[in-house]
Amino acid sequence: MLGGFRRHSLHELLQLHTDGAIARFYRVDEWRALVASVDFVLEGRQILGQKSEVLLFPPGAVKNALARLIPDGAARFVTNSMRQGSFLVSTLRKPGVT
Repeated sequence: MLGGFRRHSLHELLQLHTDGAIARFYRVDEWRALVASVDFVLEGRQILGQKSEVLLFPPGAVKNALARLIPDGAARFVTNSMRQGSFLVSTLRKPGVT
């Protein structure tokens, strides 16, 4: 993967190594453009995450033990307030439909 940084950005590496059928990473401008391309308007968005996303360790006992030491509020600050989570929650509107 280290060689990948020479040819790709972090964003591109995430896209290459994620199952595109069920998960994809978007920047805000990419998501807004995709939503507009299917005739919707992005009314609101929120980025959320899980505590496990804060720890860059593989799943296992060590990660679970470390996760118990992190206060929930601190994890929410990183994943939600700093928008480092991996869940995108969007409110869309179809123009002309009430």
